[in-house]
Amino acid sequence: MVDVGCLDPCVVAAQPTWLSESRIAFTLVKGPFDLVTGNAASAVLWSARLDGSDVRRLSPPGIDGQLEDGYLHVSADRTYVTFQRRNNSDGHSALFRMSPRGDDLRQLTPWQFSADVNDLSTARRGPTADLLVFDSYGRGDPAATFVDIATVPATCTSLSDCTSKIRWLTDNRATGRRNANPQWSPDGTSLVHTDRPSITDNNAEIWTMRYLGTDHRKISTSPDFDYRPTWGIAG
Repeated sequence: MVDVGCLDPCVVAAQPTWLSESRIAFTLVKGPFDLVTGNAASAVLWSARLDGSDVRRLSPPGIDGQLEDGYLHVSADRTYVTFQRRNNSDGHSALFRMSPRGDDLRQLTPWQFSADVNDLSTARRGPTADLLVFDSYGRGDPAATFVDIATVPATCTSLSDCTSKIRWLTDNRATGRRNANPQWSPDGTSLVHTDRPSITDNNAEIWTMRYLGTDHRKISTSPDFDYRPTWGIAG
């Protein structure tokens, strides 16, 4: 266990991941929690050395209690990171990128899509290099129950540029299907994700597809609720 100094009112050091060969990144969640909304007093990104020393804040100051940062991913060339930011005022979330030092902040998806589970391709070249995949519940429609999967290039230059380059890999508005939890294969050629016929059907299965949303293949058969798949590296 790595001790990063999470002491009261800190509740948990969550979502740990590699920032570099010598540092890890994580979200420190600190109380107290709002009795009405349940929002934490602070939930932002930090980093530390592998032994827990040299703890540094990555998220900008002044956002605590208003915005929450988490689910950080590092680019294949380690020149930038991506993460999800949640707006506590309305519950919407968006994807952002910044440098590993915490500066050069750039928004990649509009708040209206509430990008949720996401993953950054580790491909170093080819069509999926620097490509983020994410799921969106109802594409921002609070009354909708379908879930779609989309990609956005982390190299886009502005929010308008990024929004114009979002590519939807599924289109479930008419059917109510729920495709979610997307994760890249190590080489960036395929995705693994979950599929449910509807919000009332609890038999979620795991599927794979090519990066363009083609060649769908079902790989689980359990009647139980299968979710949050990830893609391991072959031995």
